[in-house]
Amino acid sequence: VLIAIHGRVRLALTLAVSLVLHPLLPTIAEAAISSSGDVLVDANLRVGNTLAGTRTVDGIGVVDGPFQFITVGVEADGVGSYVVTNGGSASSTGTTSIGRLGTGHLTISAGGVFSTTTLAGGNLIVGTEPGGNGTLSVTGVGTLLSVARQPIVGNAGSGTATFGGGAHGTAPRLLVGISATSGGVPFSGSGTVNI
Repeated sequence: VLIAIHGRVRLALTLAVSLVLHPLLPTIAEAAISSSGDVLVDANLRVGNTLAGTRTVDGIGVVDGPFQFITVGVEADGVGSYVVTNGGSASSTGTTSIGRLGTGHLTISAGGVFSTTTLAGGNLIVGTEPGGNGTLSVTGVGTLLSVARQPIVGNAGSGTATFGGGAHGTAPRLLVGISATSGGVPFSGSGTVNI
């Protein structure tokens, strides 16, 4: 298109842009952080404190945290599920506990990223206390679990971790089924890692 202004000729171009997204990724309008049920958010994140709760981080560029501590399945009656998916990310600067005294699930999938970021307290514990039951699932190409200190699967509770489908995990070391003391009483954790 040519446009003449005060005897000068200016060229105006029309540019068409086509954006094609992967059909499994949410659109920008769908990308969000959502919570339902028993979810408490302040400097810390608690999902499934004493009842059932779910928190989902869904979409490219969606960031949840960093939180000081993350606990999923907090008390004995708490059942929590924390999902980081479709390129979303979440982080904790302190310990992340999945299945502290209750039942907790952490699912990282479809390019999601979850990290603990400090060596001072950057543990990820799956099955933390006696009676706690935790599961960790890390699946899908581009999915990453990065633990600054150490993941523990089955501390004094029961823990299961599953990695697959091209997902990656990084940590200085991994502890499975360790013995711990709670209230002066020794307990042996039960841990399973599936790769």
